[in-house]
Amino acid sequence: MEGGDIATYIVGPVVTFLLGGGAVSVYSAHRSATSQLAGDQREARRDTVADRDAFIVTMLSDMREMRVEMRTLRERMDDVEGISRGRSDHIDILEAHIWAGHAPPPPARPEGI
Repeated sequence: MEGGDIATYIVGPVVTFLLGGGAVSVYSAHRSATSQLAGDQREARRDTVADRDAFIVTMLSDMREMRVEMRTLRERMDDVEGISRGRSDHIDILEAHIWAGHAPPPPARPEGI
């Protein structure tokens, strides 16, 4: 290989590339791609934050609904416990009536049980 060959095959094209704006084009393409990637990342973060915020709002709403349901269930349990106590007390009265040897009719059942 002669000196002229190196200039022809390597140096010449490199100088042409650099002086002809090739390096600027590569740099510009790199900056554009980097900028687009950064924009995509910002948008992805915004989407993630929006998704998180929507999830939090949904969870808070669900918690409020669950509190209402729990309150309703507690009230129903209190009602059922009252009925159960009333039945148990009535059974005790009936047993006492029988053990005392009283004839029918038995004591009347209280209302609500």
